[in-house]
Amino acid sequence: MRRVLVVSEVALALTLLTGGGLLVRSFAKLQGVDPGFNSKDVLTFGLTLPAARYKSDTAQAAFFDAVIPRIAQVPGVKTTGATSVMPFGGGWSTGSFNVEGFVVPPNTNGPWGDIRVVSGNFFGALQIPLVHGRLFNESDAISSPRVAVVDDEFVRHFYKPGDQPIGKRIYFGNAAATDSTKYITIVGVVGHTKHEGLDAAPRVQLYLDESQAAFSNSTMQVAVRTSGDPLTYVAAIRNAIHEIDHDIPMSKVNTLEVQVANSMGQRRLSTVLLGVFAGLALLLASIGIYGVMSYTVAQRTRELGVRVALGASRPSVLGLVMRQGMTITLIGVAIGLAGAFGLTRLIAAQLFAVKATDPATFVTVTLVLVAVAVAATLVPALRATRIDPLTALREE
Repeated sequence: MRRVLVVSEVALALTLLTGGGLLVRSFAKLQGVDPGFNSKDVLTFGLTLPAARYKSDTAQAAFFDAVIPRIAQVPGVKTTGATSVMPFGGGWSTGSFNVEGFVVPPNTNGPWGDIRVVSGNFFGALQIPLVHGRLFNESDAISSPRVAVVDDEFVRHFYKPGDQPIGKRIYFGNAAATDSTKYITIVGVVGHTKHEGLDAAPRVQLYLDESQAAFSNSTMQVAVRTSGDPLTYVAAIRNAIHEIDHDIPMSKVNTLEVQVANSMGQRRLSTVLLGVFAGLALLLASIGIYGVMSYTVAQRTRELGVRVALGASRPSVLGLVMRQGMTITLIGVAIGLAGAFGLTRLIAAQLFAVKATDPATFVTVTLVLVAVAVAATLVPALRATRIDPLTALREE
């Protein structure tokens, strides 16, 4: 009965260790994903303009055109920019548009993706790399021809390899644009950035200048790159904002690093919980193996003493006890591997860049469990080699 219990403990330990190992590898790979920007030393917060005082798009744009440069003047601030949707900020802004010259394949949706309205040096604040062309500048005013910046995912999706996207045009609306003022010319291509999660499938991204967006932007998310800990600049930045409008509060103040880390919170919790249960199961299995083998040695003291008296060598006695312990372990391992194959399929949806049947994880976990079992068996096995045959026979 005790051996059956130990076999069950070994099987459970292997099953949980395998699941935990897969989650740990998955989490490590996820942490290594490049989000497309540098989150270090970036403060993020929201600014919402009251509709009663900022009724028009022009008034809203004027506020952000004034406040972003003022924040940039705060000592220790390197770069400042704003966006309608901050990466990993929990918001969404997707929509459809048209790409001039792009033919929509049959039975598929038209061009669609993330649409971001940005202000100031947003790309510089997040250090999003410029791939081709240029970024927005002061010449892109409301009276100037409308321009856009797209990401390299946009280029791969809507243009053939080798095509130059700079100078190509997009437009909004169901019908083809007939007025040149409705066209938006692509002037730059930047790297793709992750927005809602490091493991999210990429969507094309279209950036519009806040001064030309022709959308209501009463709320913007601000990114401020600082020379040190971003949170130490909050008071100074708040004072700079109040110089433009004393009634505008900062909301959702955080660092971009924390926001990226929070996006992995659920995976981190799952990994930790399964890891704790796996560790407890491994501890119980090792204690069970040790207890069973100690009991076995105690019950077979006379038999082992007789074997030694008849000339059995110490190594042979050691091997006898070790074989018994490892037999129990290997039976549990075989059952545990079967259980692990079932469990890993249940957590497959939580894995990233790791297969549910990852051979390296299965082999590593099995070797670890066998090593622990060897250590747990070795102590009572060594005790068996030190049995004095005369003492054992006399006690019997």
